[in-house]
Amino acid sequence: MPARYGDHLSIATEAIQTAGQLLRAEFLRPGGPRGGGEQAALDWEAEWVIRDRLMGATSGWGYLGKMTVTQNGSEGHHVWVVDPHNGVSGYVQGFRGSAISIGLLRDGEPVLGVVYAPLVFGNEGDLVAWAEGCGPLLRNGRPVERAAWPCSLDANTVVLVTWAADRAPGRMLKPLAPGRYRTCPSMAYRLALVACGEGDVAIALDPLNDHSYAAGHALVRSCGGELLNESGEPVTYADDGKSVADRCFGGAPVPATKLAQRDWAADAEEQADGRAAIGLSWDDCPRRFTLPWPDS
Repeated sequence: MPARYGDHLSIATEAIQTAGQLLRAEFLRPGGPRGGGEQAALDWEAEWVIRDRLMGATSGWGYLGKMTVTQNGSEGHHVWVVDPHNGVSGYVQGFRGSAISIGLLRDGEPVLGVVYAPLVFGNEGDLVAWAEGCGPLLRNGRPVERAAWPCSLDANTVVLVTWAADRAPGRMLKPLAPGRYRTCPSMAYRLALVACGEGDVAIALDPLNDHSYAAGHALVRSCGGELLNESGEPVTYADDGKSVADRCFGGAPVPATKLAQRDWAADAEEQADGRAAIGLSWDDCPRRFTLPWPDS
């Protein structure tokens, strides 16, 4: 088994940027991106671009994709885990911040992660990458020096949550107290941003699987963070790369643990009240906005 993954990191980075070009062009087309729900029009094509390049270079390794058929590797130790489009529901409604993610597991341990959000920074994109034995976390090719993880959950704690939280901000702030939040459609990108120091904990309150967090898990791990499940236990992976969690909390170990211990099931019932989304047409504005129903 290789002790360094420099070549694999380069291949994954090239593949993810090529796939990102497809998603960017689709988002910016007249009339906006095609698709709905949890799938956009080019998600299949984006994954095939990635799969062909990864498996062309590592044919004996396993592959676990969101859209394509799982491939068990003859080598028996490494598995690629790929999500060609994480945060799709926000993307098809005109929100930026969806991402592509490529993770690599070695015997169930995340050893490489690349997350690319192609529609941020004025459509230049934001690429966060790391691989074991290849130096520090990189953001758009530059080393990241993250500040020390906070050791408490307080008013300075920033939690990255789903874009839908802004539909009912008061209901999200209550279980996060005394922390505050920022929104982002993609859990993979939320984890990448936390690894870069743009937040302390990234959370997902709906069930997720390996595709959504394997790459981000590697990025958070690169700087000493943790990824916990709904029980506050570390997220783990089976030999074939599969993993499931009802909720996820990734980043600073202490705040993540405290958030995992809260009664999110009760809070979810409160958040299930009526909400409304209003929007301008794509011809008028490239982004749609959501607002909560007024309390009175």
